[in-house]
Amino acid sequence: MKKLVSLIVGCGLLSMLISGCASDSPEASAPSKPQSTLRIATWNIEHLAQFDGQGCLPRTEADYQTLRAFAKTIDADVVALQEVDNAQAMQRVFPANEWNIAFSGRADTGSYDCNANPGQRSTQQKVGFAIRKGVNYTYQSADNLTELELDGNGLRHGVVLTLTDFSPAVEVMTVHMKSGCFVADYLTSDRYACHQLALQAPFLKNWMEQRLNNKTPFIVLGDFNHQLANNGNVLWQQIHSLNGSGNRVENLTDILGCHPRYPNPIDHILASSDVAQAYVEGSAFSHGFGYAQGDLKEEDMLSDHCPVSVDLRL
Repeated sequence: MKKLVSLIVGCGLLSMLISGCASDSPEASAPSKPQSTLRIATWNIEHLAQFDGQGCLPRTEADYQTLRAFAKTIDADVVALQEVDNAQAMQRVFPANEWNIAFSGRADTGSYDCNANPGQRSTQQKVGFAIRKGVNYTYQSADNLTELELDGNGLRHGVVLTLTDFSPAVEVMTVHMKSGCFVADYLTSDRYACHQLALQAPFLKNWMEQRLNNKTPFIVLGDFNHQLANNGNVLWQQIHSLNGSGNRVENLTDILGCHPRYPNPIDHILASSDVAQAYVEGSAFSHGFGYAQGDLKEEDMLSDHCPVSVDLRL
């Protein structure tokens, strides 16, 4: 991503987000959120640092202002975030007077040289939630799925909170799985990334299966770094075949990705079938930074992933 604010000529990005001048298509903006629903979103926000000029995607205050304006257009109540430096970085986009933060307790890991931005050093890549004030939830760091970190080489925890506005309450976990395993069958690939994913997958599946068996409603959302919606994807076949007490796992966001070069989505919102029954039909949406599907150019992206959201009836 280039310097954000200087990208759009004639229709500044900030004013575009407010006025919608990037596209006349109604698909450029999210559908209106129905009453008595919660909008839940996931967003890999790409190297979000606490301070200006830091990390593999150094941003300015103007860039953060643009991110804040765009975040408002998502109109979400709960946002799962990936690639975040710390809670303070999240608050630069989701201000503390409007949002509560639930953040990963994973220890910091070493930084590395940014290949795409020579001279820059990476910041932390962790996960967490921004929860709009007024949304009722509980969060205990002891509930997090720390096993996804494996041997502590920079992989992320699964961060878990419970949304208590639903009855019964719904457990929600955000994940950022190992990157680089973009194949149909992760178990037969000789890629290192697939070997790592194969170590993570049992923890993820066991977490879901336990809740299916206990009849605990749940959502798992985030950057799976895996094309679960593709035909023949083995990990999705395994997840979808989990069956506890008649409950199953559904993919609520089986939609095209937004990235011009990588159309197959890796950001997903999965839910137990009891939660899936609360899904508002047609509400799954990929938020293309003010652009309709097919109109978005890579240089117009505020991050290398678009937020994805769904609406759920309370």
